[in-house]
Amino acid sequence: MWLDKVCINQKSPGLGISVLPLNVVYCKKLLVVLTDSYLERLWCLWELFTLFIFCKKEVALGRIDILALA
Repeated sequence: MWLDKVCINQKSPGLGISVLPLNVVYCKKLLVVLTDSYLERLWCLWELFTLFIFCKKEVALGRIDILALA
């Protein structure tokens, strides 16, 4: 299990972000915890962009689970 908030050093995120595409592409599932601010955070958009740019749309959609928090 890879959790970006825990696996990327939040004080010095450079290295973690540089390998983020590898982590996202090789995940079998991507859980999106959808909050009011999710789409305002660039790294969240980067994760979704990475998944869809490196996988076929059908594959990417099959890997995403969305948990909407109100």
